[in-house]
Amino acid sequence: EALNQNCSYRVADVQPVHLELSREVPRQPIRPLNERLVQVAKEVIPPLLKQRLIEPAAKGTIISPAHFVTKRDGTWRLVIDYRLVNAATVSAHHPLPNIEQILHSLRECKWFSKLDLKNGFWNVPLDESSKNLTGFSVGRLGCYRWNVLPQGHKCAPAEFQQRVEDVLRNLMDAEVVRVYVDDIIIGTKTRDAHLGLVLRVLERLRE
Repeated sequence: EALNQNCSYRVADVQPVHLELSREVPRQPIRPLNERLVQVAKEVIPPLLKQRLIEPAAKGTIISPAHFVTKRDGTWRLVIDYRLVNAATVSAHHPLPNIEQILHSLRECKWFSKLDLKNGFWNVPLDESSKNLTGFSVGRLGCYRWNVLPQGHKCAPAEFQQRVEDVLRNLMDAEVVRVYVDDIIIGTKTRDAHLGLVLRVLERLRE
């Protein structure tokens, strides 16, 4: 169940993210999409709406331009140009870990696993006041805003890091479980200990 990639996204029981502006964001012109990308948008946007990851933009929403790019597997990724919003947003204060320190903590381990929290940002809710900072336009198909932490926002990595660390705190303190944004690295000295620890991490994430 924990590894089922076909399951719907579930908003985690964590503190909602609060985003705050330090100054006004300049208004941006809407960028038109060519007909091919309009058809792509018609495929990508409805599932996001159905899962309530996004919703139609409310009055006062700051709108950033969106585009679509092809991923390695041939599917499409929604990409939002948050540069102007990011420049006006107060930075998150939670630090990202030092990679060299992570590697040093794994030096005595012989068994390793890496869990990739695919689209994990979408499990983290936004507070109501922050949603209007995440708006985006898909041309004539309209404007939307996120209900969850959007990829591409400058605060997303640090805010996500903090919440995953909070969820796994006890395991991180007692075992070699390390988090780097949406990657979880697990290390143990023996195979049996490794299998048990991986299952404990998965169970904690499922909860």
